[in-house]
Order: sequence, then C-alpha cells, then structure tokens
Amino acid sequence: MHPGEGVDRRADRQRTARVMRVAMRTAVAMLSSGAQSDEVEAIAVAVASAFDVHGVQAAVTFSTITLSHDASDLEAPMWIVYLAVPVGSFLMCFRFLQVALAFARTGELPHTSEGHVEGLEKVAPGVPAAAAPPAAAHAKGGAQ
Repeated sequence: MHPGEGVDRRADRQRTARVMRVAMRTAVAMLSSGAQSDEVEAIAVAVASAFDVHGVQAAVTFSTITLSHDASDLEAPMWIVYLAVPVGSFLMCFRFLQVALAFARTGELPHTSEGHVEGLEKVAPGVPAAAAPPAAAHAKGGAQ
C-alpha cells in the first residue's frame, strides 16, 4: 500500500456514498411522483453512472427502493470464495478416513465429552465461579 492510497480509497468510498444518496433521492422523488418501477430503477442506475459510479443495481418492490453497489476492491477474490467448498469437503473426507482407519485398527470410535473442557476444573454446585480457586495454582502446587 502506498502512503496516499488509504486516503484515496476512503475519499472514493465517501464520494460513492454521496452519489448513492443522490441516486436514492432521485428514485424516491420519481416513485412519489407516480413513475413506474422499471423507470425508477433505470434512472437510479443512470444517475450513478453519470457520476462515474458503476456496478450499481436498483430494485423497486411496492414502495421499497433498494440500491446496491458492487465494490469489487473490498471483496475477497472469487477464486478464494469458490475454493472454500472443495477444501472443506476434502478436509471432511480426510477426517473421515482418519476415523475409519483408527476404527479398523482399534475397533473404537473417538468420543468427545460435551461437559469437559480441557484446562478447566469442575466447580461444586452452589459455589460461584469467582470463589473457586484458579486451576493454575493447583497445577503448580501454589498456595491459596
């Protein structure tokens, strides 16, 4: 990132937000004057394009106007997004094979104890957690 790049991006986002507000005000004025929804959508996109803000989409449903802007500089690259499903599937299959091999060798399935969290000690019922002695002091043989 270059020294002035962060300021330029912030100024560009502020400018885009101002243009989107102008497009929204134009769309509201047209809708309140009785214009058809497809005309309102087209004008909102045209106003944004006139101010050099591209990637704007407009939708009019009953009395609701929705404007969206595709800010591609803020998004994650699409190849990362599309790679998430195959990588997750591979990891699930890998874990399944680990468990299957362990089951074939030992005949036991791994289990988890829902009530056990490693590093925490059980506190007796009725004793507030703040009053219980810290686990680290007991583990190191420290005094209470």
